[in-house]
Amino acid sequence: MNRFTGPILVVAALVPRFAVGQVCVKQISVPKYVPIALAARVTGDVSLKISIGAQGEVASVVGSGPSRMLVEGAKENVRGWIFCAPMKKRSSRVRLRYIYRLEGIPVYRITVPKVVIDLGAGTITITSAPPKIEPD
Repeated sequence: MNRFTGPILVVAALVPRFAVGQVCVKQISVPKYVPIALAARVTGDVSLKISIGAQGEVASVVGSGPSRMLVEGAKENVRGWIFCAPMKKRSSRVRLRYIYRLEGIPVYRITVPKVVIDLGAGTITITSAPPKIEPD
């Protein structure tokens, strides 16, 4: 039996080959499954293109995906991230992929999610049980 069932959110960093070793993250805001998307059982992948400012701040972010709720949730989350300042003292760009998934048996109560951050692999996984929807 799978002990970790529920919504899963995975974030994968897609850093261009020439930028490897030049881009790093100082601070991450732990992402959450967007509550209204969770209740509506919305899933999908969100792609973000992030411009990092000279001080490591998120200067701008553009996203695309199957649901505006998920795109806005991912964009809101990444705006709280702080990257290491670019090596050349100018902005740089990073791509991130948020993967929103529901998995397992629905439950009535919301449980505390399990969060696994693996910067080596460039992923963040949030696992929780989805809410159970009462039949009419």
